[in-house]
Amino acid sequence: MPAARKGGEMRSVGPANGRFSWVGTERGRGFRLSGLILSFFVLLFVTSSPVSSSAMRNVKQGEPVPDFTLLDLEGMSHTLSAHKGKLVVLSFVRLDQDRSIKVMNDMTRINGMLKSSGLVVFAITSQDQDPASLKAIRDNLNLEYPILLDKDRKLYGTYGLFTLPLTSIVDQHGNLAYEYSSYSRDFEQQITEKARVLLGLSTEEEFEKKTARKEIEVISDEEKEAQKNLQMAKVL
Repeated sequence: MPAARKGGEMRSVGPANGRFSWVGTERGRGFRLSGLILSFFVLLFVTSSPVSSSAMRNVKQGEPVPDFTLLDLEGMSHTLSAHKGKLVVLSFVRLDQDRSIKVMNDMTRINGMLKSSGLVVFAITSQDQDPASLKAIRDNLNLEYPILLDKDRKLYGTYGLFTLPLTSIVDQHGNLAYEYSSYSRDFEQQITEKARVLLGLSTEEEFEKKTARKEIEVISDEEKEAQKNLQMAKVL
C-alpha cells in the first residue's frame, strides 16, 4: 500500500511489495540531506593535507613573489627585494591566534639557528591594533625578528591568501620556494630542513629522509584542525 501525505508528513500506511514504506517527515529528509553534506566535508577534510596544499591563490611555487614595502612596529620600512641574495621567510600570522603564536615561537628558534647563514625572517599581520599592544605581544614572545604591518590587507590580496597562519620561503632569486599552511607538529622540522637545503647546508635527498612521515604515524589533533581550517577556507 502506498504512503500517504498529510500536512507535509510522509507516513507508511501499509506494506508494499512485501516491504513497508519509508516513514519520515519533510524535516527528516532535510536532516538526512544535511548529514550527507556533512559527511562529504568530513571526508574532504580527512583526506587532504595542509602541508602540500597551496594557500596562495596568486603565487605558485617557482614564481616570483611580488615585492612589497611595509612598516614594522617601530615605523621602519622593509622591502622584500632589498633582501635578494638571502633566503627570506614570510610568516603571515594573527598575534592572538594559538597556531600563529606556535609558528612565531618556532620561527624564533629557526632564526637563531640559521640567521648567520643568510636567513631573514619577517612576521606579517593585518591586525589593526595600536602599536603598543602589538609590541607587548612581541616582547612577551621574545621575538627577535620584525613584525610588519599590512593593515589595509593589500599584500594579502596581492598574494591571494585565504588561511592563517601561512609560512612561505622566498629563495635568493625572489621566487617562492616553499610554503607551509597553518601549523602542525612537524612545522619546525619542515621549515628548518627546507631552509638548510636552500642555503646550501643540506641536500634535497636529506630533506626527504628527515621529513618523510611514516605511513602508520597517527595524525595529531593539531594536524586535523589545520587540515579542517585550510579546506574550509578553500570551500568558502
